[in-house]
Amino acid sequence: MTEQPRPPLPDLPVFCTGPFRATRFGWIVGVDAFGGPCHIADIRGWGYLTGNGQALALDSNIAIKAQTKAAQFIVDAMNEKMARDYPDITKET
Repeated sequence: MTEQPRPPLPDLPVFCTGPFRATRFGWIVGVDAFGGPCHIADIRGWGYLTGNGQALALDSNIAIKAQTKAAQFIVDAMNEKMARDYPDITKET
């Protein structure tokens, strides 16, 4: 069995296309050249949100909401930018 040729790296600011979305695991993903999820970034900051000292010491439920809100902000910005600058590539599913 011969391996199929690999698709080229897209000429985009990121290595996969949208639509982008946030997962419940704190990942931001797009769509890879094979149609599967493409891990772009991780949402961080748990120690700052929940820790003591020079941290916010938030309850974990509030911290989860803060991370979810930050992830959605990034996802929305990525989707808007891709739709504006690359309308022929980014397609909502």
